[in-house]
Amino acid sequence: FCETSDTTWVTKRGLKTAPCPYHQRIHTDPSHNLRVHQDCSDGSQIIANNWFVLPPAQAWYYSEQHPDYKALPKWKEGCQGAETENPIDLIYPSRYTTVSVPTSINGVKQKVILEAAHNRPEAQMFWHLGSMFLGTTQTFHQMEVDVAEGTYQLVLTDEQGNTVQQSIVFVDIHSSP
Repeated sequence: FCETSDTTWVTKRGLKTAPCPYHQRIHTDPSHNLRVHQDCSDGSQIIANNWFVLPPAQAWYYSEQHPDYKALPKWKEGCQGAETENPIDLIYPSRYTTVSVPTSINGVKQKVILEAAHNRPEAQMFWHLGSMFLGTTQTFHQMEVDVAEGTYQLVLTDEQGNTVQQSIVFVDIHSSP
């Protein structure tokens, strides 16, 4: 479904690679502002589109340099489709990262800023660290945490029940042994 393609010589091994996973065929209303499917829209009002779709974290980084990037349109009311991928990605910290709790130049412990991306930035996300509710974000999905050294379970949930969870290890590199 890529809009442009090229022909090139590749090794036999290259023939086994999958085609571009970032373009999808979607169906929209004539305005191209809402997604639809045949069970919830008049067939003559459905437009097929090839859409460039990135996972949430990649879309977040890509759109920083490409303001013309268009996220998938919302579903038309009563026309919800089956989402195949989780719309939430954790940007920081990434998996298997140990987070050093920062300290100021005068030795005062600072907060750590966690960051996530959602396919729909306007979605509300609810942040939990261990048993503690941290708060809700919308549009800018960043959350400051004042946390003691240790291992915690971070859980992010949006208003539709999509969830991402990750174990995070926080260390204070300036604490005495």
